[in-house]
This record gives sequence, C-alpha cells and structure tokens, in this order.
Amino acid sequence: MKQICVQVQPGLDPRLSLDAVRAAFDAISASPLVLWQERSEGKDQGPWLNFLIGTNDLACCWALLQRTLYQESTLGGPLTKCSIAVCEGMHGWDDYLLLHHLDPSEPLDTL
Repeated sequence: MKQICVQVQPGLDPRLSLDAVRAAFDAISASPLVLWQERSEGKDQGPWLNFLIGTNDLACCWALLQRTLYQESTLGGPLTKCSIAVCEGMHGWDDYLLLHHLDPSEPLDTL
C-alpha cells in the first residue's frame, strides 16, 4: 500500500472554501480506491490542512483526486493555487513524487 498526501494552504487563495475541501475529501474517502484516510490541521506561518490517503493503486487514486478536486469547477481554480500533492515512491517517502505544486514552474513527476 502507498500513500498520497495533499497539503492545502488556504491562506493563499481567499476564494477557497475549507468546508467544500473537507466535503470533497469525505466523498473521496468513500471510494473503494481509498483504503484509509487521515487529516491534520494546523498553523505554521498560516493555516494548513493535510489529507493523507492510503491506496493500492496510486495512479487511479491520483486520477480520482484530479477529477474530484483539481478539475472540479468550484474547487479547481483556488485549490490549484494553494495546494501541493505528493505520493510515496518506490522507497516510501525517501523518494516521493511531486504530483501537483502551487507554483506552476515546479517540475512534476508522473505516475
């Protein structure tokens, strides 16, 4: 089993509704692709939310996240500008893959 982590920094886009983000992750967690999910929230130089998802199929789970979050008409624009998504690589978190970054100039990995 591998993990995907999406970190949301809501202070970077005031249009983002945290309730909508939480609801979207609740819906995602009902997918059979998601074996478990965990959330954490805090404030370090601004508020953040981490969503950690366990799955046996990283590629399909990432496609679900893209459809449900980043391509969704209301959440997509703001979330693109205030989130980072990573997943475990072949050696766990030691060689993680960057799937999405709020800075569009950052090079992304593919699954």
